[in-house]
Amino acid sequence: MNSKNICIENKAFESKEIITIDISKYNLDSLILKCKDNITVLINEKKVVGNIRVNKEDKIICILNNETPKRNLELKVRNNNLEVLGKITYKDSIKYKLCERLNNGFLEVFLKEDKIIKANRYTLEEVLFILNKSGIKIGIQNENIQKLLDKNDMKLSGIFALGVNSINDNEDIVKPLFFKENKIVNDRIDYRNKNNINMVRKGECIGKIIRGELGKDGQDVYGEIIHRKIKKTLKIICKNGCYINGDEIIATIDGKFDYKKNTFNVSKVLEINKDINMESGNIQFIGNLCINGSVGVGMTVASGDTMIIKGNAESAKVVSKKDAFIDGSVIQSTVLVGVKDENLLEYIENLKALKNKISVLKEYSEQLINNNRNFISKEYGSILRVIIDKKLLDFNKVLFKVLSHKNKNESILDLIRKKFMGVGILTIKNKKELDKIICLLENEINNREESIKEKWNLTIGYAQDAKIDCSGDIIFTGKGEYISEIRAGGDVKFLLENSVLRGGSITAEGSIICKMVGSSGGATTILKAGEKGKIIGDIVYRNTIIKFGNKSIVIDEDSKNLKAFMNNGEIEIEKLNL
Repeated sequence: MNSKNICIENKAFESKEIITIDISKYNLDSLILKCKDNITVLINEKKVVGNIRVNKEDKIICILNNETPKRNLELKVRNNNLEVLGKITYKDSIKYKLCERLNNGFLEVFLKEDKIIKANRYTLEEVLFILNKSGIKIGIQNENIQKLLDKNDMKLSGIFALGVNSINDNEDIVKPLFFKENKIVNDRIDYRNKNNINMVRKGECIGKIIRGELGKDGQDVYGEIIHRKIKKTLKIICKNGCYINGDEIIATIDGKFDYKKNTFNVSKVLEINKDINMESGNIQFIGNLCINGSVGVGMTVASGDTMIIKGNAESAKVVSKKDAFIDGSVIQSTVLVGVKDENLLEYIENLKALKNKISVLKEYSEQLINNNRNFISKEYGSILRVIIDKKLLDFNKVLFKVLSHKNKNESILDLIRKKFMGVGILTIKNKKELDKIICLLENEINNREESIKEKWNLTIGYAQDAKIDCSGDIIFTGKGEYISEIRAGGDVKFLLENSVLRGGSITAEGSIICKMVGSSGGATTILKAGEKGKIIGDIVYRNTIIKFGNKSIVIDEDSKNLKAFMNNGEIEIEKLNL
């Protein structure tokens, strides 16, 4: 907090009073003059000290040094030049008179208090003049200063001026509606009820933008502007099934509402109220898939969004692009959740290639127009067509690769088809249209790449002889797993107190947190965690293999309260014997 002091002082000074002493009035030819130390004595214009004999012919002069009163005004500018504290001090002075006293041939000369001379009090006009001279112009507290000056105290202090601090803008925030956060039960996410779908209807408002109040710039006591902090531009992404209308986000379809980090999405929901079997056939749906039954032998169900299976999956294949919830058991089945879509990766690469081709097309068009006056009068679309035919011979090949992808962003694909297929390119009027298309392609690429980075989770009751691959966490809410091959890009957690891991292997890039591992008969179970992760088990039987990276240890005795982790490149295990 910066501060500085400004001091205005009226210094005291000595006023000299000259007094002549005539000893002849005492009818003595001589006497001894006895002076106090605080009196200056001149005899015949020579300064003397102490006791000295003087004659009636001598010229005796005493000089009295009287100090004048003084006053002081100190200004302290503090709090980043927003406040001026004034301090006033007064010091009165005493006027002395010279006294003489004859005693046994000694003439004593001494001082005696005559009267008190009061220091002049500051007036409001004087204080305002000093403030102005010091450059202080804003927020002068006239009334406060006057009240202070009216007091009779010798020391006064108070606020003389106040600046106005800036008020920062309040940030805009977005408030999702209909979106249900994960329910917390006993400080834990309630995974058993997590699979409820946030359903919305077409035309419903699913979110609101709450505009933050604008602040104000301030001004310090010197008149300098204190700039407020300007709020950031709120970035809201509407991916699918919704759009921004003023300060509202509106659903354009009936479906499942998702919200994450200022990103809104509404995706279609297919709800099937029966088992999936040979009668129903395999199910593949671009949006959310909710099966209020089980998935039977040999059947495949695939979702382009979230998957919910209320029953079991037996000798089946379950594929979910995003989170999956299987309430029952997975028996001899394959479950893939959030795994990378090779078709999506190819789509992204093709979009990047097309974006680059359009950028080159724009660059060539600018060069051609600048270097050849004959092209200035030509339509911009015609120039682009010439460039594609003569220079960018593989442009259409890249274009067709992008358009070959199905079930992607249809608005982007329709625009590309409209502007670059056949005579559509002739409708492009200027390079600004190309810039707009390039920007749309960049946004689509960024959104698709962001979706690949996201990790999606699986919540499952029980698994037996199953193969499970998940990009995020795997949460077991039931009795555990048996001889299954399980891989997670995040953590693997077993929630039920008496759940069991017996046989098979569990690999997690994060940590593995479980209750009972293996069996008293010594069933081999492999637990492999990430090098920064941990393996924690309440009860771990012998023959359990603990792995971190290329390091492994076999548990050779039944243990409890086991905790394994990496320490300086080696596996460290803390446990108690069972």
